[in-house]
Amino acid sequence: MAAPIYTTDLVDITTAETLTGWSALGGGAAALSDETDYYIQGNQCVSKAGFTATEKGIIFSAGATTITAGDAVYLWAKQNNRNLMDTQALGGTQFVVGSGTNAYDHYYIDGSDSEGSALAGWRIYAVDPTTTPSTTTGNPNATDFFGVLWKILGSGSLKGSPNGIDVIRHGRELRITDGDLANGYATFAGAAAFDADTTRAWGLLTPIQGGNLFHGHLVLGQAGTPVDFRDSNRSIIVLDDTFLSSTFNEISIVDASSNVEWTGITLSHLGTTSPTVLNLNVGTFVGRNCRFSRAGITTFSSGQICTGSAWEVCGQVVAGGAILTNSSISGYEGTANTSSMLYNVAADPDGELDGMSFEKGTAATHSIEFGTTSPLTMTLRNCDFIGYNASNNVNDSLFHIKRTTGTVTINLVGCSTDTAFSYRTDGATVVFVIDPVTTLIKVVDATTKANLVGARVLIQAAAGGPLTAGDTIISGATDANGEITDSRTLAANQPITGRVRLSTTPGDLYKTGDVVGTINSLSGFSTTVQLIPDE
Repeated sequence: MAAPIYTTDLVDITTAETLTGWSALGGGAAALSDETDYYIQGNQCVSKAGFTATEKGIIFSAGATTITAGDAVYLWAKQNNRNLMDTQALGGTQFVVGSGTNAYDHYYIDGSDSEGSALAGWRIYAVDPTTTPSTTTGNPNATDFFGVLWKILGSGSLKGSPNGIDVIRHGRELRITDGDLANGYATFAGAAAFDADTTRAWGLLTPIQGGNLFHGHLVLGQAGTPVDFRDSNRSIIVLDDTFLSSTFNEISIVDASSNVEWTGITLSHLGTTSPTVLNLNVGTFVGRNCRFSRAGITTFSSGQICTGSAWEVCGQVVAGGAILTNSSISGYEGTANTSSMLYNVAADPDGELDGMSFEKGTAATHSIEFGTTSPLTMTLRNCDFIGYNASNNVNDSLFHIKRTTGTVTINLVGCSTDTAFSYRTDGATVVFVIDPVTTLIKVVDATTKANLVGARVLIQAAAGGPLTAGDTIISGATDANGEITDSRTLAANQPITGRVRLSTTPGDLYKTGDVVGTINSLSGFSTTVQLIPDE
């Protein structure tokens, strides 16, 4: 590959480099200025003289403008007298979109009580004009005019032109491709620095001290053009844009050859309107010690890795066969009877979810949903479950088994719960085997030491253990490795007896082999039976 390339789908509505097309709103102090003393993009912005005890602003006539469904209008604005601004709920700063200077929807986007208001300078706002506005003036019937109204309190005059608007655009994607060792990998910091250059000021990923502000769709790779993105110890803060769809904010990996590695990455949200959807299920993804707070759905695929990481009050984690060991999920607040994790692949999760912890939020939900594709026998190791209902077949039982028939066996090795292991089933019989031990019988040719496939093994309980004498423990044929196993929980050591037989037609005959021993309730039992050819 080559050096990282950063592009966008944002389309300019106006760059605010001239006063052409701009009008003052609200009457009084109507003069607008080509403001070169302060700006965020290009060489100037459009400013308006100060005012008090009234509502005034600036609006731009763009002509017919089509906003693609799911996109937003991005606008940079600045107000230098924020201490005199009204609160957000009362329309301190309003994003206006409409069809004329007297026909527009108002979106209350900022105010003197907004987080960080005392230190605010230029701010980037994003509004989806299809969302419900705060209020409306006239009868807007198009998205042709874009601007800002400020509601300033107090009395007296304000010096200069403290009200500014800069570039307005629509779209939402920051696209990143390429990156390599020789030319430098793609990074959050690199993308943010490129975004923030005054020739662009996209406002999608904005650098701040210690991290970045984000809102939009971060697209890692493009179809046919992968990315090599590697970054560590970055804090990504998702802005609280009230007037966006619930799935507007998104991070996606594109192209199967893309490689993304995150170490110590924190993704947190200032609001709850649009939790970031994480589509990490394409290409190679490796995450280590990451933290996701109030994010949306996270989707992985088999072979991906995200270890030692935490999801706090996030949407569902779709495991997809990824290795998520020593990670935690807490505070999932999905709808009743859903689960904080979906496991729906045809593979035993043994080794993938080891050491995970699951803590229920306030909603009546489960820890893991095992879908209809998941296997009939699964093993979880050293997992902790906190706050789930001890009763079976309720909305917050520990597990949700989606199979409608058959028997699903879940081996729980070193797992703990503060209540009891419980399940909800859609029809399948569910069996918990808690801290099981393995009995392994291996069969080989006594002369050649070759593994014997298809040898018939019968192992039964002998008197003196927790099982009833004569109970069958193993009954079946050895596999391609000459082995057959059983896993179960035993309250005490269990003596066993058994036999192994093999005869092929046509082929060799073997003398019957005997098995005698004791299954240790803590460590299990393993033996190799050597069958002697019967010549």
